[in-house]
Amino acid sequence: IDYYRVYYCGALMAESTGQRLANQVMYFASVGVGLMVLFRVLGTTADDYFAPTLTELCREFGLPPRFAGVTFLALASGAPDVSSTFAAIRGGNYLLSLGALSGAAIFVTSIVSGSV
Repeated sequence: IDYYRVYYCGALMAESTGQRLANQVMYFASVGVGLMVLFRVLGTTADDYFAPTLTELCREFGLPPRFAGVTFLALASGAPDVSSTFAAIRGGNYLLSLGALSGAAIFVTSIVSGSV
């Protein structure tokens, strides 16, 4: 979906100011509802598939569940950043790899730590 085109060519192209405001409210409300649905699906998927796997790994290795939350969960949540960085380095785009790592670090520092 081209969100810029939907917003600038759809929501802002109304004749009157009132209609334009109503279109903007509908646009942001629908994007917000879509994001909530995606986060709900992500949480459900992690709860159904990821948590039982971690529990089984801890049981197999004889580790306390607290250890799984600290190590395995942190490794799994950082895996996309590491894989995208390796792909960027393999492609010769070193600035992209630096941007990916620093962007992830800034996001975790500001958003995640701020919400905790």
